[in-house]
Amino acid sequence: MDSELTLAERCEFEAYSSLMLRSFYPAELQFLWLDPYNYSAITHHWYSKQMLFGYNLYYLEKRRRRAQAYIAACGRNETQIMLDAVEAINLLSAKLGDNKYFYGDKPSSIDALVFGYLAPVLKLPLPSDRLQQHIQGCPNLVRFIESIISIYLPLNENQIKQQAASKDKWNARRRRAQKEAERLNLRRATAKEQEASVSFVS
Repeated sequence: MDSELTLAERCEFEAYSSLMLRSFYPAELQFLWLDPYNYSAITHHWYSKQMLFGYNLYYLEKRRRRAQAYIAACGRNETQIMLDAVEAINLLSAKLGDNKYFYGDKPSSIDALVFGYLAPVLKLPLPSDRLQQHIQGCPNLVRFIESIISIYLPLNENQIKQQAASKDKWNARRRRAQKEAERLNLRRATAKEQEASVSFVS
């Protein structure tokens, strides 16, 4: 895959690998494992269906604790984690430009690396979708991901039908979680207004 890359390009791959691990991976963990709406509506539900009952609960709790420990070790708050991820996405978009792949017309390790990080966040029906929206705001990255899926991960007719049926169910879960988040935010805002009113009267 990388036989035609120059030494400089191979070194650059290592730099981008470090960038994604430091700047994007914490945000991916945050959104998939620690965000309460994404976790309950998508992550927990999907893993629970793939594993035997009992083990799935153990595995999910273990993975979530691991994600919490990783985020804590980063020493950054949620806002800074998000800003770092956005910066990484912008750098990738600038690097890709109008090219089909990062190093021309043939895929290499950097394409596999970037696809592996970005595709799940782009394609999952996440209720809390700030990171997803930023990727969607980079048309060249979206085109890059869709191209790899169509060329290297094509679906047959039966799989397309199954995916369409499944997509409706996942999107319904997404909408329910988003409505719940809106209700919670409204309750919080109302509570703050009431506290402010009481303080003003006092």
